[in-house]
Amino acid sequence: MDNAAARQEVSLHTHGSLAPLLELSERTGYRFGFIGDPKPRSRNWYDRIPIAPLRQFLHLQTIHCRMALAILRAPRPDVFFLITINLIYSLPIYAALLMRGRPAFFLVHGSQQTAERSALHRAAFALCQFAVRRAELYPVHLELGDDLLPPGDRFAPGKSLCVPHPHPLAEKPLPPARREGPLRVGVVGLLRGDKPVDEIFRLLAGMQEELGIRLVLGTPSWQTPDWVGALPVEVIDTWRDAHYFACLAGLEVLIVDFRRADYWFRPSGVIIDAAMSGCAVLCPDFPVMAEEIAHPVRIGRAFDQLGEVPELLREMRTSLRAAPPDFAAWREPRRMEKIAPLFTAFLEKRGVQATRSG
Repeated sequence: MDNAAARQEVSLHTHGSLAPLLELSERTGYRFGFIGDPKPRSRNWYDRIPIAPLRQFLHLQTIHCRMALAILRAPRPDVFFLITINLIYSLPIYAALLMRGRPAFFLVHGSQQTAERSALHRAAFALCQFAVRRAELYPVHLELGDDLLPPGDRFAPGKSLCVPHPHPLAEKPLPPARREGPLRVGVVGLLRGDKPVDEIFRLLAGMQEELGIRLVLGTPSWQTPDWVGALPVEVIDTWRDAHYFACLAGLEVLIVDFRRADYWFRPSGVIIDAAMSGCAVLCPDFPVMAEEIAHPVRIGRAFDQLGEVPELLREMRTSLRAAPPDFAAWREPRRMEKIAPLFTAFLEKRGVQATRSG
């Protein structure tokens, strides 16, 4: 598969904010072999199995076997890049990389966080740590490295690369800042159990006039919860990407909250999407999220408890109107022209040879 075909194959099945990583071959001079989720099939041999957990296991294991097959079939790259990987199902991928004998990057996502969920997750993470120590397998952290974690939860020293989170909007014009009217404050994205969205709205619904805010919920229409009808909340359908980003661009403050057990050491895609859209952020004071809103300039505030949010909004209404955050400066290190040289330097330091020029 040529590079253009590989870009199309991967870009259709990854989070849109990671699409700029597919420019690495053009920007570094190294030939990258991108491996992402394969195209879903309408019918699978295991679909008739009545036991749901077994069916899910076979589904994910089949995906990873197809990824391993893609590694074996790919034209010889200088380096592979695994866009998505679930460590529990990754043994075929390790075997395929060993057979190809090429170095490989992989996005860490939340594997160090999820390692605490069960003995199976811990064993899968330990196997990955072993592979990183012994092979040319390189974890890629977004926004923050793992130095602050306990030694047992880190990858081998010197094997990881930490880069800012890339995003297609980093190259686009910023929307104009709002200067008057109520502060538009909202929650945007899919509603899941690890997001206490109803708690946020119930906390703020009766304080809108006092705080000078207007509440917005952006979520796909099919997911709109019943409790919204009882609260003074504007609801925007964000099923399509264009509507999702338009909703973020129309907000001045995005509020996100996550369960600590699921997100304490994970980046948030919606935070990056919001900040790229010129929207300030209120988020939990978790290490990676705190880094997302503070580097290289501050574009939001972090809280320890949800009860701190009203006072923070009161302060932000004044500060945002007087001096909006410098979103252009915040975007700068997240442009691919800034990120690509980090990969080049990392590979050159390890003596990886490029087989073609840029």
